Amino acid sequence: MHGQTAIETNGHRLAIELGTEVLIESPRVAGKLKSALVGMIPNQCLILRAPELSQIGPLHTLFPDGESIVARYLYDGTVFGFRSSVLGTIIDPVHLIFLSSPSSVQEHNIRASQRLDCFIPCLVGVYGKEGEGTILDISKTGCQCLVRTGTIGDVALEVGKNTAASLRFRLPGVEQDERIQGHVRRAMRDELRVSLGISFDTPIDSAYERIYDYLSPVA
Repeated sequence: MHGQTAIETNGHRLAIELGTEVLIESPRVAGKLKSALVGMIPNQCLILRAPELSQIGPLHTLFPDGESIVARYLYDGTVFGFRSSVLGTIIDPVHLIFLSSPSSVQEHNIRASQRLDCFIPCLVGVYGKEGEGTILDISKTGCQCLVRTGTIGDVALEVGKNTAASLRFRLPGVEQDERIQGHVRRAMRDELRVSLGISFDTPIDSAYERIYDYLSPVA
């Protein structure tokens, strides 16, 4: 049964529910791995269901005792992140990872977030044409991106206010493309590129959370 609990970390109470998806990063495996919180012993350890890694290697090799990992999860509009170490693993009756209780926790309230500075390769579409671009900053309601001349750069110069536009990109470790629909609000050009300001048709709450998680380091 899912229920709210708390982790005591130097006086910081970290809200979480059993069954919450937790993304973990290990120096031995590329990308972020999906796991879930299945239990804990207050001030001692957290217990995670291990990611599905049967084709990559044995659990104890991928997560050896003492290995430092980074964990992140979303709870009630806040992204929590912490660094922990592996205390041990078991494979019977289920694959579990035991982590030390974190000494400190970072958190970020995504509901109050404004623009995130970033550098995300993307495909930008206007007038039925799609070309390579880069997102330079993004919020839940809009972004700024650069488009190379020679792709749709010349077409982008022709856009007017409220011209429909689309963005398509994929974050590392994510299987599906992010697809965002919006409208161009401004277009400016120099010799090499066109800068587009795009307003999204609807707030991209879920996509924004994933982008923040991708960009946000844990010390």
